[in-house]
Amino acid sequence: HLAEPRDVRELAALAELSPAHYSELVRRSTGYPPKEYLTRLRMHRAAQLLDTTDLPVKTIARNVGFPDPLHFSPNSDSKFVLFRTTDILRRMKARGW
Repeated sequence: HLAEPRDVRELAALAELSPAHYSELVRRSTGYPPKEYLTRLRMHRAAQLLDTTDLPVKTIARNVGFPDPLHFSPNSDSKFVLFRTTDILRRMKARGW
C-alpha cells in the first residue's frame, strides 16, 4: 500500500484517532512525523527493489508512491537521497547500462 497517496487525516481516521493524537503516537513510536516516516518506508522499499529486481527506476518509483524517479537524485529537493552516485553507477554497470 506504499504507492497509495496518504495524508495524516486519512490515516488518523482509519485508526479512529484525531490527526494530532495520531501524529504524536507515530512520532513517539518511530521517532519521525507521519509524512517523514512514510517517505522513509517508501525509500527503504525502493532500495530493496533496486537491489533485488531488474525493474526500471521509473517503475520502482511509481511502485513505492513516487510519481518521478528524481526523488532518488542527489539534486532532488527531497532530503531522502536514496543512493550515492557511486552506488547508482555500480548498479547501472551491473545491469549492463
